[in-house]
Amino acid sequence: MTEAKSTNSFYSWLDVSNNLEDERHWSRKYIEFNERQRTLTFHPNECIRSINNQGKQVPTLDLNCDMSSISSSSSTSSLYKTNERRSSFNILQQSNNILPTLAERMSPSLSKTILSPLALTDDKIIPVHPISVTDLSSNSPSVICTSRQSRIKFSNLFGRSSNHTDHSLPSLKRAKSATKLERQKNSVVTRSQLLFPNIPSIRSQSHESLFVSNGPLGAVLPTKPIEFTLNNCHIRRLHPSILPSSDFNNNIGVTCLEIRNKNEHKLCYLRTRENSSLLKHLQRSVLKNVMNEPRIDNSLDIWILEAKGLPTKKKYCIKIFLNDDIYGKTAIVERRDELFWGENFIFKDLREGYFVLRCEIYIERYKQKQYDMECIGSVDISLSTITGNQFTEQWYSIQMMNTKEKLQDSFISLRIKAKYQSIFILPIELYSRLEQYIHVNYLRLIESLESNISLKDKDEIATSLTRIAHSLSYAISYLVDIIQTEIGSTSDNSLTFRGNSIATKSMESFMKLVGKTYLREVLSRFITDIITLKTINESDFEVDPDRLLNINNLEKNQSILKSHCEYIWSEIQKSHLIFPYELKCIFSKLRQASSSEETIWNFLSGSVFLRFICPAILSPNLFDLTQEYPNEKISRRLTLIAKTLQTLANFTKFGSKEPYMKFMNDFIAKESDNMRKFLLNIATIDANETTNINEDIDLGREYAILHMTLVNLFEELNEDIRQSLNELESILKELSAKKIENPRQTCAKAIRRSPMINLYQEEKYLQKER
Repeated sequence: MTEAKSTNSFYSWLDVSNNLEDERHWSRKYIEFNERQRTLTFHPNECIRSINNQGKQVPTLDLNCDMSSISSSSSTSSLYKTNERRSSFNILQQSNNILPTLAERMSPSLSKTILSPLALTDDKIIPVHPISVTDLSSNSPSVICTSRQSRIKFSNLFGRSSNHTDHSLPSLKRAKSATKLERQKNSVVTRSQLLFPNIPSIRSQSHESLFVSNGPLGAVLPTKPIEFTLNNCHIRRLHPSILPSSDFNNNIGVTCLEIRNKNEHKLCYLRTRENSSLLKHLQRSVLKNVMNEPRIDNSLDIWILEAKGLPTKKKYCIKIFLNDDIYGKTAIVERRDELFWGENFIFKDLREGYFVLRCEIYIERYKQKQYDMECIGSVDISLSTITGNQFTEQWYSIQMMNTKEKLQDSFISLRIKAKYQSIFILPIELYSRLEQYIHVNYLRLIESLESNISLKDKDEIATSLTRIAHSLSYAISYLVDIIQTEIGSTSDNSLTFRGNSIATKSMESFMKLVGKTYLREVLSRFITDIITLKTINESDFEVDPDRLLNINNLEKNQSILKSHCEYIWSEIQKSHLIFPYELKCIFSKLRQASSSEETIWNFLSGSVFLRFICPAILSPNLFDLTQEYPNEKISRRLTLIAKTLQTLANFTKFGSKEPYMKFMNDFIAKESDNMRKFLLNIATIDANETTNINEDIDLGREYAILHMTLVNLFEELNEDIRQSLNELESILKELSAKKIENPRQTCAKAIRRSPMINLYQEEKYLQKER
């Protein structure tokens, strides 16, 4: 990844495609995003220009000929005089930015001929000894050159298509015999050859070119950059499950955006695995562009639960569509006694015009010596039937296509729980009174609502308040205040932070918000290994004698469980170095304010392990660590590991309630001091640490959700509580008066009235018939 920033512009290497599913259509492009003009510029690969942090152009590398030239933009002189038609390729800042990207695409034969880096300072060239490909991670600019013996086409370097399947082989050609005079001329060593000993001084006259040319033989004509504006474009982030990869875990951490214009044409897809400031600023710019105008935010929350009636010993998956646009895909699951997925998908910021939710079921077949997925049926659900605040859960009949499968039941069905919600969002400035009230009175608001609302309402209010506080940069003080109030109201230290309150739900929400990367770094690989672990013994982790089929395996299974607990605990201990800075600030402030050491240990244990690390181990799919819901055997493995870690964090031991776990008490007693050290480390701020969280939050959406939730609650609260919150009630009434009609009703009516549903279903029927 290469990124350079200038005024209102951001640059980055990104994968670009106009075809999401075919990996062959993806290519690496250098892109500029102008935040002020809201334009994206795709620079051609033959002529890429960049500006460094000081605003000056950097030295360039010409890859268009056998001889590579180094020149500085600040000087008119160059080492080699190249053809004017040939463009130069800029080295962007440092070799660990652009050059590793190039090296990743180079063939093995080409990588052997990489020359030394050149220290370019004030237009002076200092030759350095040759290096290998592994040296490209240094901080000095490097030069990539090719020798005559390893001449290949560079078409794959920038994603151009090629008919050759093996690019690692050097091209072969017939060489003519050199005369004695020519050999004498070639024996003269020039200054250029001293600097670049592996580069031939005479351009090859071969019919083969290093590039796929679009001009005269061996020439690459410069082209103009492609630029388009983002006005009236809809940009959405794609779910990792639909990205071109057979393994969901390979796509965890990948950001892929779809850009579509107002005429419904998909312009392009942008993808990267690394943190890209360009994509972050692009998403932030889209958010800012809509914050100052009224809008309707559409979202779909759907659970794909299970199917019945399909043949056993077959593998299936479900693809989720809105109209014809794919939005998600489940894991491929084999049906044994039952066919269960249990996967949750949340799609936000849906564009207008969707009327039908379609779930297609696919079966894995072996064709042409490889496995492929074939659609065998589908379910169409009108969005009007699932629109509202509450989930709708039911069995839907699957319309089967022509299939050779022998069905066990004539009624094939799919159980789905879904909620399509439309929230009317006012311009952000209209929420200023609500913002000010929350910032000043959040303690009084929480105290008034705590004992008078349901757990579901506590969760919604806590999430919105936390995200609002984080967006406005007072989340740390907000959480410290409400947690101190929570601890002060708990009489029993052993119950500290063990209940379901707005404070505990707020802390849960904040840890998920700022700790996603931390969990991925610490747990993702370990959990993947546990899930993919295959042993001969089906009960390899089971240590309960009542569950064991062969009691002789008990000692072996105890050893396996203990070794896995030791490993993950060692990884967690080391992770204090990458623990989220915001959480450290909160824990540090609470530790300094606490008068009881036991209380702070209980709080840290209840926060970090009971509500963060252990739940992520138990249900990794809910924390985006895996996609597939763990089956019974895997779930048992993860449960035993999480149970051990939680007991260690509680500073207790296994007793009569779970006697089969007593063998782990030695491990717990041995690691108790290390647990205190770990908790102390994450409650201590290092002076050199800074925040790394840059989460973009739709502040208007959070205000709208909070407003809607509080309006519904005020209808159920008694008169005394409403009187204590009379100022808030007047603010809510003022906001409600700005809405002409309930947005959920408006959306539902629009969907019911629209003839698009019948036309869409009729078109789908005709397609199936054809």
